[in-house]
Amino acid sequence: MPQTGFEASTGGAIRRPKAGESLRVTWLIVWRTTAFWVLASVVVVPVFNLGLTGLLASFGAPAALIPWILQLVTLGVQPILILPVVVTMMLGKEFKGFEVQAERADGGASDLSYREALAPAWLLYWRTTVLAGIPILGLTFLLSLLGLGVFLTAIPGRLLLLAVGLPLNWIIVHSMFEKRFRNFSFTIKRQG
Repeated sequence: MPQTGFEASTGGAIRRPKAGESLRVTWLIVWRTTAFWVLASVVVVPVFNLGLTGLLASFGAPAALIPWILQLVTLGVQPILILPVVVTMMLGKEFKGFEVQAERADGGASDLSYREALAPAWLLYWRTTVLAGIPILGLTFLLSLLGLGVFLTAIPGRLLLLAVGLPLNWIIVHSMFEKRFRNFSFTIKRQG
């Protein structure tokens, strides 16, 4: 099959991934983000929050305001620290039969800087929060009305929430390949 102008200019890279390819990229992003988040929740965030609590108290912040500030800091860990690292790791991963590349405006492929990785990280974060968060909140509310809210704190409940969010995350990651960022876009380069 002849290559289109875009494929010829990118050395065989295809802009849009197949469904299975974007599903594998989605799963990589979800499990690595979850693993880093668990690590950050257990190690980094408590230590940081402890230090920040003392700092805020020394500046005379009201005691009732400190938990809200700590929650905002915790919410910022994922889009600012975790997701940019996961996005850059995605570029270094060789999947079976393809790899993800960051294509520059001049047609070359290269790694992303941390600053450049913030753009797709933010896109993934806010779209996931809005599109996957709303159904999860609806499910949580429904289970609470049925008296099954405690179920969500158990492992099966967490897996149920992941199962609800994963298809929506797949759509979000798939759409990331259609987005042109300031100096780059993501492409799929198939091997063989």
